[in-house]
Amino acid sequence: MSKATLVPTNAAFAPRDVGVELSRAEFGKILMKFFCDKFGGISMVEELLVYPDSAKQFCCEFRESIQSKSVPDDYILRLLLQCKKGFV
Repeated sequence: MSKATLVPTNAAFAPRDVGVELSRAEFGKILMKFFCDKFGGISMVEELLVYPDSAKQFCCEFRESIQSKSVPDDYILRLLLQCKKGFV
């Protein structure tokens, strides 16, 4: 069995790095509101992460809502976790 390889990404991602003209805090607020509006019944962000198909769909819908196709899934999900933990 092969070992999984994690690709390091910038945990302190700035939305402007991918063409979104918002501060990290503004982007985080929009992301958290979108998450809460969509998944009001899910109490934990981590719950979304155990369903990869749902997580990918969430990311696609979020990108559509902010009209930006350039934000990678891992940035969205990582920032979502960081917002939940109060790191943004």
